[in-house]
Amino acid sequence: MPQNFGGRHVLVTNSILKPLVIACLVSISVPVLAQPYLYIEGYGKTESQAATDAKQQLALRIYSTVDVSEKNRQVKNNSDVDSYYSLESNITTLPISVQNMEAMKSQCDDFGCNYQFRVNKDIWVDQLSRDINKQHQLVQQYITNQNNDWKSAVFTNKAQSLLNKSHNSILVLSSLNNDAAKIFHKQQIALERNTIDHVQNISISIRSASDMYSSQTKALLTQKMGASSQGDIIIYIKGNVRKGRQNNTYIAKQDLILQVFEARNPNVVVSQKILSEIGQSSTSKEQALDAAHTKITATLNNNSIYTLLN
Repeated sequence: MPQNFGGRHVLVTNSILKPLVIACLVSISVPVLAQPYLYIEGYGKTESQAATDAKQQLALRIYSTVDVSEKNRQVKNNSDVDSYYSLESNITTLPISVQNMEAMKSQCDDFGCNYQFRVNKDIWVDQLSRDINKQHQLVQQYITNQNNDWKSAVFTNKAQSLLNKSHNSILVLSSLNNDAAKIFHKQQIALERNTIDHVQNISISIRSASDMYSSQTKALLTQKMGASSQGDIIIYIKGNVRKGRQNNTYIAKQDLILQVFEARNPNVVVSQKILSEIGQSSTSKEQALDAAHTKITATLNNNSIYTLLN
């Protein structure tokens, strides 16, 4: 079935899946990448929109994977059995940052413009190499002289985020200049292993007040973080609720207080964050409170606890 990606439709079937995956994963061998410039076309009503489209097309060319799933369903209708078949595909690309893309020419009609852009590959390779090198240096600083305390946990989380970025950058760099990418392979692996060791050496436990939402949040964070019963770091959760009514609208405000303690000094708060949300309902205070809870839970799911509490 057709899939929309960056304004283009991609049709994936079983017969072309394997060659498509191979072409994407071994894009390093595509002859166009051996040229000094990469040429990409993008479509949009403005040059900015066309540039965004072109970057998406470039991401597909540099490194992408395709996942395909098939579904068969049978429905009994009286004495007949109807069979339904569907094919779903998903294309995943790496996030890329192109700072030196320039427009070469354009052709417009009543609906928009088709732009041709070019990217100087050597400049892009140099930029990626500098970025990776800087990220590796920062990671090394973050994981040096680590302790089992909150500061070390925050630094370790920053190191993991940087290593995710450098990992993706190395994959992109491999498609542009494999020799340049090889320079960073060993260091990337070593830093990843050292960071994992630090993660495993820091244990976190989560405790909460007796109110229901604090207990629910404790269960959510325990599962998300893989928390233990006895940790070097303790995250304590407590809530505060206010409910009211304004005209025909029920209003509820939920405060969720997150506090961080260290087991070596359990009476001192080393970090604190208060998440506050207001929910509304035309039906009841309980539904208004549920709306506030939904907003806070979304914040917790979409953010790292280290980022929230740093």
